[in-house]
Amino acid sequence: AGVSEQRSSGWRCRWWKNYEGPELTLGPNFQYRETHPPDADNTADAINFVSCVSCWGDQGSPFPPGFASNFAAHFDGVLHVDESGVYQFMVQHDQSAVLSIDGVAVVNGRCCSSGIGGSISEKPLELEQGTPYHISVGYIQRTGGTFYARAMWKQCESAVDCSAGVFSLIQGSATHGVSSSSFSEPRGGGVFIADAAAANISGL
Repeated sequence: AGVSEQRSSGWRCRWWKNYEGPELTLGPNFQYRETHPPDADNTADAINFVSCVSCWGDQGSPFPPGFASNFAAHFDGVLHVDESGVYQFMVQHDQSAVLSIDGVAVVNGRCCSSGIGGSISEKPLELEQGTPYHISVGYIQRTGGTFYARAMWKQCESAVDCSAGVFSLIQGSATHGVSSSSFSEPRGGGVFIADAAAANISGL
């Protein structure tokens, strides 16, 4: 038997209070994440966090308790699409945010985007069905008040025409959206099951 992959839908969300990391990266960079354990580590179906839920027509989720000012977050996962094509990304943010695909920033959002509009990738990206892409969003909030972080996308008609269509939240999904992967592999005559995986054994 070979290595098998298990996908769990949703974004991994890591949060840091009293953030003292770099500003120019628009979020906690790799070095900061490796040397500073997060104050909270959870998952979310979408990056749709707002400090005033009623201001967004009760469509958003509140930030975790204790995160009101001077904090940062890093959201990431594996992006899959169920249809090859051209996609455009947008982040609505207050304050700063950056969205990256495979380590390359495609949305750089310095403080602050419009609550109705957002910071949009200048060039749409061609994504292939069956190809996993690492997606991440870095976020910094400094001053408190009303703030938000929302990551969205849409499929374009072509690489040169992305005017049509409506942006929607990048949802957790193992086939069209964001997920996390774990792997199981044979070990020494048995089988090793990853902590995040599940196994159903029958026929004994």
